[in-house]
Amino acid sequence: MDASWRPEARGWGEGEKGRGTRGNRVEREFSRATQGTAAATTYGAESKGIREVRLRLLQRQREATDRRLSDVRKGLLINGQSVKLRGYRPEPEKVPDKADSMLTWEKEELRSMKRKMEKDMEKSETLLKSLASCRDTLGFYCKERLQAVELMNQPLDKVLEQAGRHSWVDLSRIPTPRTQGQKTPPPDPVGTYTPECSVALNEAKRLLMESKETLAEMARNESDVREQQQQISDRVCATLVQKIQETLELKERMNMSLGLMRGTIHRCTKFNQEMYVTRGLIKGPLSESHLETREKLNRPLVRVYQRHVGTQLPEASRLAQGTDQLQRHILHVEKNLKELLAARDKLSWSHNCKKIGHEVDHSVVRLRHRQRHPHVCYQEAQLLVEDWDPRAHPPARSKASAVPK
Repeated sequence: MDASWRPEARGWGEGEKGRGTRGNRVEREFSRATQGTAAATTYGAESKGIREVRLRLLQRQREATDRRLSDVRKGLLINGQSVKLRGYRPEPEKVPDKADSMLTWEKEELRSMKRKMEKDMEKSETLLKSLASCRDTLGFYCKERLQAVELMNQPLDKVLEQAGRHSWVDLSRIPTPRTQGQKTPPPDPVGTYTPECSVALNEAKRLLMESKETLAEMARNESDVREQQQQISDRVCATLVQKIQETLELKERMNMSLGLMRGTIHRCTKFNQEMYVTRGLIKGPLSESHLETREKLNRPLVRVYQRHVGTQLPEASRLAQGTDQLQRHILHVEKNLKELLAARDKLSWSHNCKKIGHEVDHSVVRLRHRQRHPHVCYQEAQLLVEDWDPRAHPPARSKASAVPK
């Protein structure tokens, strides 16, 4: 064979040697970077998972729980305002009823929900602090391992195996995930996976599991509280509506009784006036000018001997007895008429109390339906707790204050 066809003759031997020397130099140059990538891949993945997944989910759940806690506090304010508004009813309407017991029960349930939500907020805050501390610890160990591996030199194959890569080409690219995960190496005090790093990773795994359970529990509690609060509010409103219907029915019956009593009083008054006229007719004329005859029955002889024809008639004594009996009946009718008037006034006052109670309960229902709307925030509902009396008229504005400056 011609010597010119040998690799050494064409300079291929030197080229292969040169490429081999450059390959070894590139391997040594990328050894440290690949070792740092191995450590960063091990610890940075856990840190990134905690930071970008659990923290974000926990923050969102905390926001949802905080909104639900704000709704519960708003419900407590609305409950207090409902009790306060119902306190403006008249005294006869303040007898404890089912609506009062339902409002008291709602207050106790809302307080229990508030304590549960506050406990979830405190628990999530503690978990957030633990996750943040674990993230900082993992970041610290990641930087420490990167600084440590710069002083070490390992074979390229071992570093690539720890880093989960097949080649050292384009090390800045995110490694392609494998179907089968890499086995975690045992802790080595002088290696890249120290016992301190193992403890930090175990703590991170424990926090991940705890955060998963906490997120599920918080979501379940938030959903349960939302449904329970809606059901309680609906039951209270239904009880108030039932109370309004009962008050309205009683008010209508009282109105009918007032009408019947008004007619009875009118007839009794007319009958009393007719009895007064009858008594006047029985008593006769008021003066002598009204007499049709000039004979007087009070002459001395008539008084002494009682021999006048007019004094012997029985009609006079009967008229006198009838007049006395009529007078007694007139007094009895007047007494009954006074009792009827007093009963009418009392019934009218009760009817007015029922009317005020109906208006107050209707205002409470409107208040609850309006304020439990999601667009009404906690601050707007808090303004309702100020001391104000709906029965008091607003103060009159003076002329000086009415004129704009």
